[in-house]
Amino acid sequence: MVAGPEEEASEWKEKYEKAASELERVNNELQKLKKLDQEIKGKTLRSAYLMILGMAVARFSHCTIKSKGKSGSVAGELKHLGLVVGDQTINDWLTDAAESLDFAIDVPIQRHTAQWPARMPSITIRGEERFPK
Repeated sequence: MVAGPEEEASEWKEKYEKAASELERVNNELQKLKKLDQEIKGKTLRSAYLMILGMAVARFSHCTIKSKGKSGSVAGELKHLGLVVGDQTINDWLTDAAESLDFAIDVPIQRHTAQWPARMPSITIRGEERFPK
């Protein structure tokens, strides 16, 4: 028996509704995955910023986002390792890291020894003091 036009239209409508429902479900899952991806990238970037600032402070006494003279020292050390990164790129990353973390430090670190002074410095991240003066 051959289906009539009304039955055929009804079948196609049902198939369309199922496909539309599946598409909506898949789109919702995709949005959840995109949000999770952004959260992971944010955490990864924050960790990278913490490492970049920590190494810059410990090795090069880079203390504030205004310490632009230190980017040349970082570039020179990297060049000795065969890694070519421009001063401006280094300074941009240090600036972005400091601004993103609201990082401020006031400490005279001994160059190339990464030793903290006997008295713990004042370090603030996002306005919260991490070590008392």
